[in-house]
Amino acid sequence: MANPNISAVITPAQKTTIKNNMAGISPILNFLVNLTPKQRKTLFKMGAKSVGYVQLALQIAKNNPGIFPVGFNVAEFEKDVILSSDLLDIESVLKPLSESISDTLMAVGTETIKQANQVYALVKVAAKSDSNMDTLRKELAERYKGQGKKTLYQLL
Repeated sequence: MANPNISAVITPAQKTTIKNNMAGISPILNFLVNLTPKQRKTLFKMGAKSVGYVQLALQIAKNNPGIFPVGFNVAEFEKDVILSSDLLDIESVLKPLSESISDTLMAVGTETIKQANQVYALVKVAAKSDSNMDTLRKELAERYKGQGKKTLYQLL
């Protein structure tokens, strides 16, 4: 599927504002963790079906405290349930934004690689008669080093 030509600019002031706002979030969420890929595979995942299950379990725990051993902390369980709910809410706002940034970066990245390939193709032609251009051609050629010979069509 073709993407429209994206023609946009983020001003330095806008970029600074975005970064400062994001940096302001980190101290608020200072308890966030980073899991290893192995941990991600082994941990239970809390999806949409699990939310109702967890909330029902919390209600049962709150209404029947006598069935739990001393080490089971119902208040801490409730705190975790609330935190899960709050993080899901925050994620529902951030995830679409993050995905849009990633998708736009991919689309713009594709555009820029195609444009850079056009520059490379033109520099290759110019390098045949200009040694200064040959030096630049060699610098650009580093991108494709070890990938075999590419035709002009493949690069564009």
